[in-house]
Amino acid sequence: MEKSNRQGLSKSDWRSFYKPALFAPLAALVACSGEGGNVQPPTKFPLVVNVSGLGPASTLLINDGINSTSGDLLISADGTYQFSSLISYGEDYSAQVKLQPNGQLCAVTNGSGVGSANMVVVSVTCAALDHTYVIGGNLLGLEEGQVVLRDNYLDKLTVSANGQFQFSKPIPQNSSYNVIIEEQPPGQRCAVTNGEGTRLAHDVDNVIVACEIVSDSFTIGGSVAGLTSGNLVLNNLNVNGGVVDTLTVNTNSPAFPQFIFNKTVVFDGYYKVTVAQNPAGQICSVNNDHGHNVSKNVMNVAVQCVALNESYPISGMLSGLDSTAQITLNNGGENLPLSSNGTFIFKTPVVNGGRYNVSVVGDPPLLQDCSVKNGTGTVKNAPVLNILVSCFTAPVTVIYSFPNSEAHYSPVGLIRATDGTFYGTATSIQLSTHALNHTTGYIFTMTNGVVTKPDKKCDTPDSWCFAGAGHYWNQPPVFPTGIMQAKDGNLYGTTFLAETTDANFAFGGATYKLDTSLKKLLTNDYFFPASSNSGPIADLIQDESGNFYGITYGNTWVGDTNYGGSIFKRSSDGAEIDCPDGTKAKICTLYSFQLTGEKTGFRPNSRLTLVKDHIAGVSFLYGIAEKGGATGKGVVFRLDISSLTLQVIASLDDTGTFAPQLIKLGELFFYNPYELPYSGLTQATDGDLYGVAKYGGKNNAGRIFKITPPNTFSVIYEFEKNNGHPVSELVQLKDGNLYGVTQGEAGSLTNLGSIFRIKPDGTSFTTLHSFANGAKNGGGKFPSTRLVQGSDGKSLYGGTQSGGSFDQGTIYRFGKN
Repeated sequence: MEKSNRQGLSKSDWRSFYKPALFAPLAALVACSGEGGNVQPPTKFPLVVNVSGLGPASTLLINDGINSTSGDLLISADGTYQFSSLISYGEDYSAQVKLQPNGQLCAVTNGSGVGSANMVVVSVTCAALDHTYVIGGNLLGLEEGQVVLRDNYLDKLTVSANGQFQFSKPIPQNSSYNVIIEEQPPGQRCAVTNGEGTRLAHDVDNVIVACEIVSDSFTIGGSVAGLTSGNLVLNNLNVNGGVVDTLTVNTNSPAFPQFIFNKTVVFDGYYKVTVAQNPAGQICSVNNDHGHNVSKNVMNVAVQCVALNESYPISGMLSGLDSTAQITLNNGGENLPLSSNGTFIFKTPVVNGGRYNVSVVGDPPLLQDCSVKNGTGTVKNAPVLNILVSCFTAPVTVIYSFPNSEAHYSPVGLIRATDGTFYGTATSIQLSTHALNHTTGYIFTMTNGVVTKPDKKCDTPDSWCFAGAGHYWNQPPVFPTGIMQAKDGNLYGTTFLAETTDANFAFGGATYKLDTSLKKLLTNDYFFPASSNSGPIADLIQDESGNFYGITYGNTWVGDTNYGGSIFKRSSDGAEIDCPDGTKAKICTLYSFQLTGEKTGFRPNSRLTLVKDHIAGVSFLYGIAEKGGATGKGVVFRLDISSLTLQVIASLDDTGTFAPQLIKLGELFFYNPYELPYSGLTQATDGDLYGVAKYGGKNNAGRIFKITPPNTFSVIYEFEKNNGHPVSELVQLKDGNLYGVTQGEAGSLTNLGSIFRIKPDGTSFTTLHSFANGAKNGGGKFPSTRLVQGSDGKSLYGGTQSGGSFDQGTIYRFGKN
């Protein structure tokens, strides 16, 4: 595959960059002489960064100052790199370090300027930090309670007595600090002096936090203009929209303030003045109508009344809103829900000379952003018609590119843990049975958009790596597949192979445990013996009692007994349990698929789904096998956990699957996680199970099907060739729709995968994003993981097999940051 130009530059690369640079002054001289005036300086050229001094296992994040996120460059070793964006002639750039490496400080030279040459070289020099310093000061005037401080929004400190204080976390040399007040004491207002600083070179002890007593409550009032007759009724609302106080005004008194609400507002409170009743024949509007964090009397609320025929409507146009979404606009306290594109108009007109301020309130449409143009102004003798509200699909942003390595590691599993941290597995299919000590995969994390993976060689004891050892693999698990978080907070997963010796290829496979509190990977959780159905793949699942369930693919190598796969059970604590065959074991086989039993299928290949029949009190495991059945191309099955009887729900008729490849020394393993023809099932809120087939259908581009328990099977959508081949489980979001990805088509220059949405009834299929070569920041292509919803519910995350800065795969975000 074509590699991105963000790699280190070779000598030939440098010659190609510098050669035109040598002639740039001559070209400029000719142009200025008036002869050969058609010679112009180049319009686009690279911005290059040269990094030195970066420590081992360190990561530096630098931005080109041109693009806020797509201009990020993640660097883990000394060398020369190129930003993804080219510099335009005369364009400003301002490269800066966004994330310093641990224990180091990196300085930028020639980091900003204007593009005026054929190449701009930015130098970054990193050095170890020799010192750290503490931040502290004095608290004055505290009467009671406590004040809560934060330094750099990270270090929290609660102070409950006047005198000296000091934050617990030291600050590295040459870094910055910023002390803020997070929580005020009751009845007081505190302020920080000397709270900020940069280029730290000594301890700081002069931060002053001074507190003073404030009144317990404050009055709300203002003026009325234009009132002719009758009564004007005003309300003061609390932050939840409830009425706190009502006041009737019936005159334009010359005294000031002309009105004051009877009930006061507490310190740090909220107010909002609205018109509850307009006077006869008039309409009134309120300016300076609301505020929060009240710390003094408010007397600037201004009410303007005019004759009813002197008010004008506020209207505009909405475009780009998704057909399944809704948006709410607000003007002057009036909410206007909209569910379709076109013209809109607020019910309440605004008086001539009054202000209008149209904004989007509440959550924006799922996976969309909306902006308002011409939304604020003053009514001037005419209706307001030109407010434009535009909604658009949120962008897909590459937030991490997997680096170059001797083997291509790409993401396979991805989950979001309960603490918001993302965990994923990356594995390689480019290793052979005599790959010696190569790493076959690893676990990575992502927090706040920053991906952390094991050190380059995976040679530290606590590395979250899966590596071969010895002449062939000897004991350790290799090739990680799925990953999940259990009820105990720890992560569990499977590896496809393990426990191999020089004399006997016993590719049993294993389960592993990642202790999230100890940050320790336990790869010896359980090894599958080769004499049973081995080769576990896909995520484990867990029932209400904590028991785990999973599937094995079955052995297919030369010279050994062949098995068709199995369904297994593991206890919550890994202890031995009673098995159906009367033995005790840490993992029990509940059902074995036979190669000769085509009717029941064999080779299960995706995550099981647990469905409980609450009426009958019976639980079932639903799954998919990629072989066997009436057509020989796989089945959808369910296993009664109580009786251990298996029922085939449907035989699949997809085409395009491949035959398992027998293993020989020096060849690739047959298991390719990116080529599985089926994915796991997802149970939606309607109780039905939904799944995807990568191949088959009228276009052989895949399909979406559903199972209505207990055993009704139906196809709800067939993909077109230009957007087909869906992979990974579907996810249902709060709008009720199903979201998924297609992997695209190998060898295609246009169908590189997509993100799609569809209603559970099979209608309203929409391609939300198409992955493409040449996208910003290297782009991503060929999605390889499920979509995972972010903590805010406004974004989706996923991984791709290829693309990115090094064409080695990516982690991307779809939606709001």
